[in-house]
Amino acid sequence: MQLSLSLQYNSFKQANLKRTDVILLQLELAHQTGTGLKPNSKNYNMLVKALQEKCSLTPFQFYAIVGLLLSDASLSLNASKKAGRIKLQQTIRHNVFIEHLINELLPEWCLLTTAKIVCISRCDMLSFQTMTLPVFASLFAFLYNKTNTKIVPGNIERYLHPITLAYWFCGDGGKADYKGHSKAIGLYTQGFDHESVKNLQEALINRYGWTVTLVADKGKNQWWIRIKDFDSFITKVGPYIHPSMLYKLPTARSNKSRYGKMSAIIYNQVCGSFFQLCKYNVNKALLGEALKKPVDFLKCPGLITCK
Repeated sequence: MQLSLSLQYNSFKQANLKRTDVILLQLELAHQTGTGLKPNSKNYNMLVKALQEKCSLTPFQFYAIVGLLLSDASLSLNASKKAGRIKLQQTIRHNVFIEHLINELLPEWCLLTTAKIVCISRCDMLSFQTMTLPVFASLFAFLYNKTNTKIVPGNIERYLHPITLAYWFCGDGGKADYKGHSKAIGLYTQGFDHESVKNLQEALINRYGWTVTLVADKGKNQWWIRIKDFDSFITKVGPYIHPSMLYKLPTARSNKSRYGKMSAIIYNQVCGSFFQLCKYNVNKALLGEALKKPVDFLKCPGLITCK
């Protein structure tokens, strides 16, 4: 049975919020209006106040957001520059991944509505964004310069957790095993200047010991990153790649391959295993009945501990 709104709101004053408490409050506030929460409305401002006072990003969310911002996601500040919002557009074929971001990864930071479909160059895209909140403003200072251009700071190495790389890959990565080359991973960096891409290359080499090369796009002043260590990437990053994005990886090696240990059997056991372990299930009803028996997929023994 759901708590009444007054009981939920009183609990905010006593202790840090649980993720499911925030989601329950949002659903209750939206139900009161009958038309959903609208920015700057009384109920919306109540939700924002609760988030500002009692909520913080979990470690998993932080690393995932950094990964999304290294890919195609953008972050913008409000007029006062004290709060920001994250926005991401993906092709409509990635609707399951967008649902995952809204309903599972960042539900307390988003309005629980379906992603908006927008048409860009005759191609249907899904547009997703968080609410505008102070928690995202510090990320702007971290990954943007004074001219609002996305950059990669020199200390990025400490933030390139496997979770970060997984969401970077999901947002803007793919296979790089084109003809004449061995299996490899491509991470695309079109939004960054050459100095930022070099920072990423050096950070990946220093942290993981991988063979990382920069590849220039023909006819463009742009580069992308090629990681040759396919087996190591799958072992370290593969578990955190969302199941709907596994198709972007190179295919598994033959079980008799002499090039590495990442056989088809091991490959299938590793890729997406974090979500399999957590009994991953996309709730297309926007949580609904699942809130009565919450399953926090971020709390998995042996992987990462979050609030």
